[in-house]
Amino acid sequence: MPKGNSGIKREPKVRGVSQSEIDAKKGTQDHQPPNTITWQDVQAQYAMVGIQVTDQYAQDVHKAIASFSGSGYTPMRTAKSKFQKGLPLSLSEQQWLDRYNLCEEWCKVAPVFSSPKSSVIYRGISSGYTPASKAYAQKIKSLKTGDILDLDGMPSSFSTQFHTARAFASGKGGIIIHMPTSSLKNAPSIKGISLNSGENEVLVSDYGSKIMRIDDQTVQGDGYYHLYVQ
Repeated sequence: MPKGNSGIKREPKVRGVSQSEIDAKKGTQDHQPPNTITWQDVQAQYAMVGIQVTDQYAQDVHKAIASFSGSGYTPMRTAKSKFQKGLPLSLSEQQWLDRYNLCEEWCKVAPVFSSPKSSVIYRGISSGYTPASKAYAQKIKSLKTGDILDLDGMPSSFSTQFHTARAFASGKGGIIIHMPTSSLKNAPSIKGISLNSGENEVLVSDYGSKIMRIDDQTVQGDGYYHLYVQ
């Protein structure tokens, strides 16, 4: 009896186009000035990698990215987390998940962030104000050098500004992740779309970064927990 193909790992695709084809075409892009990336630009980014989308679809993607940069961040990630756990979603949560999926898809087709001014991007995570956030921070702090940091398999906001990440880390005991831009694959800048353009945000959808070094609160003398990943 011939063997099946269940053991063959298939290359991921975005709307019928393989990720390797997309990666070969999407190129790189630095931060753009605030409010300069339009839905037409988003549509052109898809076209550049061989994907045609309608005007309405491009508008929906653009709105989802803008929302993710503002008040939509928490409900999108909450809906995604519930979906990952197999929990039922309300109609509203499903709509937030749909928007989240648009952001995640766009990360795979948009130009990768690259800038001669920024060799590292940063993400700040507070030590936690709620039981869930405290547990999440503790989970990250329990990792060791050589472990894989996956950020819960979701696109995550980083900044090219260290002080922005430090503000999000919210004081002593907070976590600051350092990631070299040379390792980015699916990580576009959203400064030109963001509702908070001053954050100089890069939306990172690269999962499975290896922890290369850990400095606990005592090493750098600033009270923060520093993770260096690649």
